[in-house]
Amino acid sequence: MAATAAISFLLISGTARAAACAELGPDGYGTLKLGMTTQQAEATGEIVPYQGPDPGAGINPECGFYDLTDRPGQPAGLTVLISPTLGVADIVGYPGVRTPQGIGIGSTEEALRAAYPSWNPAEPDGFFVPVPENPDAIYEFNTRDGRVNHLAIRISGQECIE
Repeated sequence: MAATAAISFLLISGTARAAACAELGPDGYGTLKLGMTTQQAEATGEIVPYQGPDPGAGINPECGFYDLTDRPGQPAGLTVLISPTLGVADIVGYPGVRTPQGIGIGSTEEALRAAYPSWNPAEPDGFFVPVPENPDAIYEFNTRDGRVNHLAIRISGQECIE
């Protein structure tokens, strides 16, 4: 009986943790915050070293490559970049993660435009919008077939992605 109660507690608290951490912004993801040093970020328990293939061109090899630890049902991937000078510089969301304004993978372009009126993919750098409540960060949104298929939060001036 005690073992069943302990397992139930772990399942419920794990589910609550995943639900509580499913927000990207305005300053990071869960306890992982933009600007944290590598040591601070690792101490959160929110990241593990990235084990995938070389991310290739466009990613600064001087940055640290990590994955979020709580991506339920998702394959491991490069989701966190840590700059040697700026700290946590980029955090990529996954299905189920939303911004505080309710935008996530699968959201419609109409919902994206309503939440972030400055989003305009027709303009240079139009995939990026300021993060409300954080002047030092930007959101990146990509869409396909009228729906969001990528979201990330970046520290302004990041040097990990070209």
